[in-house]
Amino acid sequence: MVNSELYPAMHQIFRFNTPAVVFLLALLSGCSREPGQSSSPPAPEAEAFQPYTGETVSSQRLAVLGVTTVLSSVENLRTASAAPQEGPTHVQQGDVVFSDYGYGVAYIALKDGKEHVVHNGRGGMPCTGVASLTVSPDGRRVSYRCDMGTKQQMVIDGIKKQAYDNVRNQVYSPDSRHLAYLAQVGNTFRIILDDRIVDECSGVNDLTFSNDSTKLMYISRTEGLPQARFVLFDLKTGKKVVKECLDAPYVYHRKSDRIALTVVEGDKQRLVDFAIASSDKVKRTEAYDLITNISIGLDGKSVAFIAHRGAGRYLVANGREERLPDKLGVNGPPQVRPDLKGAGIILATAERYNNRYAFHQAFLGGAPGMVWYDKAQDLVYGGKGSVAYAAKRGEKWFVVLNGKEGPEFDMVVTPMFSPDGRKLVYRARDKGKRFVVVADAATRDHRRQPEYEMVFQAAFSEDGRSVAYGVKDGNQLVWKVEKL
Repeated sequence: MVNSELYPAMHQIFRFNTPAVVFLLALLSGCSREPGQSSSPPAPEAEAFQPYTGETVSSQRLAVLGVTTVLSSVENLRTASAAPQEGPTHVQQGDVVFSDYGYGVAYIALKDGKEHVVHNGRGGMPCTGVASLTVSPDGRRVSYRCDMGTKQQMVIDGIKKQAYDNVRNQVYSPDSRHLAYLAQVGNTFRIILDDRIVDECSGVNDLTFSNDSTKLMYISRTEGLPQARFVLFDLKTGKKVVKECLDAPYVYHRKSDRIALTVVEGDKQRLVDFAIASSDKVKRTEAYDLITNISIGLDGKSVAFIAHRGAGRYLVANGREERLPDKLGVNGPPQVRPDLKGAGIILATAERYNNRYAFHQAFLGGAPGMVWYDKAQDLVYGGKGSVAYAAKRGEKWFVVLNGKEGPEFDMVVTPMFSPDGRKLVYRARDKGKRFVVVADAATRDHRRQPEYEMVFQAAFSEDGRSVAYGVKDGNQLVWKVEKL
């Protein structure tokens, strides 16, 4: 979950944050010492990784904090002068970070020319160039990067770690007990897991843990080898499962624990998907010239992607193909409908300037014609078959819910359906105020929630009856919980 203040410069068209899917962009050029596709035996000295010994809220899975809670007061919050906007302050992306489930918050403060991180109300050591602020899911751990002249070092739980040319991309396991990040030495990257080096690479980017926190995953490429590799590292045994693949984004569906990625066969490509627990049982699509824009459906089994064959370009979903118009581009990955009858996608004109965007549903011959907007993005389906996306006409943004345009605002981002598909929640900004909007999928009525200086990414309660999100309310950082 991405914690960011709501304003246009932060919003990216390819945000890939649909409710059940985690997209890991592997924009990289290399790593992993084991060639081939079979499991690699552990080195003789391989040991199980010792978890963080501090107290955690849960050993496995957390529920969203279900009560409104003041997590911290705010003093001397670091601000940015770039990208000015209306409203009392402008806060740089990453200067305030809430934990995914609302149990903690951290922010970067600036006092007497020194930066320091305040975590759950407690200040840390002075640092220079604080960046990459990250809070563990349970809210009890914090990590960030500090500059040391020409070097950088990670600060984890208040302890400075080894200095490198560059450190970045730290990620906590879902149970908050493990932390991995990348460290660069010259042209070599090291993957650091719980203070130990588990791989050295000529380039790597983006790491993620499996849902049960026992595996670390990444895609890598080693200089001189023809293909990249997907690496599945077992924290308990030290073993690695390695599969050759395309140097391209892959998709992890956290609830079903499935991976979808592209493999290369000669001059062709195939999409493969498999469950982490049985990575040797792989499903393969037919071969295409090129595969891009992969997604896994809400059911955790359906896959969709864009494929090229000869001069044609196709939307492929669960083995079915529909040729896309030659003169239209795609904006984001296709999404499979919950009823599996079709798949939706945002298409775009291929103009040099002033592109137009529209929503299209494939495999449905009787689908209504496309409605064109100045922008359209963030396509998402709900469990009851509802569909929504953000759109822009002129200077105003709104959400299109089941074909009906909602109220206009200066900006809207991250539409997401409640688990039962009955409610749609999105964040909005209007005249310098930020707030959450709740829409009813059946009536398509939109209800504006209270306004705050800053509003962060929302989450749903376990029963789906409440929405929760972080806010900056005056000099307080608050986890807000509101009934839907």
